[in-house]
Amino acid sequence: MMLCGRRRCGPVWCKRNATASAPTVIAAGTGRVIFIVLGQAMTEPTVVVIMGVAGCGKTTIGERLAKVLNAAFEEGDAYHDANSVEKMRAGTPLTGADRAPWLARLADAMDGWLAEGRRTVLACSALKAVYREALIGEREGVALVHLTGDEALIYARLAVRHNHYMPSTLLTSQLATLEPPMDCITAEIDGAPDEMVAEIRSRLQLPFAAKSIAPVSRDE
Repeated sequence: MMLCGRRRCGPVWCKRNATASAPTVIAAGTGRVIFIVLGQAMTEPTVVVIMGVAGCGKTTIGERLAKVLNAAFEEGDAYHDANSVEKMRAGTPLTGADRAPWLARLADAMDGWLAEGRRTVLACSALKAVYREALIGEREGVALVHLTGDEALIYARLAVRHNHYMPSTLLTSQLATLEPPMDCITAEIDGAPDEMVAEIRSRLQLPFAAKSIAPVSRDE
């Protein structure tokens, strides 16, 4: 199955291209990882976007997936400007205006990775459909993975996280902002990370590693 080119769907699994009349729910592995697959195959992605709210494990899963794929890993938070970082550090939710230049920087970076054929795993919240449209839109070669799970589990993870500027108090606003995508791979976060990565890799039809390319440097 090819990636959907319609703007309202974006280049992820689309019902228009599905070989089945309804999504297939597959529970695989010993972990409780559930994937929603709308077809049997897809064009092998160059960029995999790992999305979800703070504390869902985007960085943990993204880094491990990139490692097994021998791909580059990019942290979407690193593309925020200093003003946005300070707002989040102070517990102030970002506005759409705050996010617009951030999304533009990420989209420009993705265009570069796609042009180079640089396999990359990007961890990015991408909470709203309009944000995913800015990132993915009609770009081919991009796959979307949504990490989701129990709210109490996510709060518990954030409570013990001390190496990130974003406080746990912002999770409430992120959950309120979240517009879950319909056409993507969805993974429940209560599985073991390595099991989740193995299943995501399998669902993405990625059986081999690509050439390793280090993340590019950039100026904030």
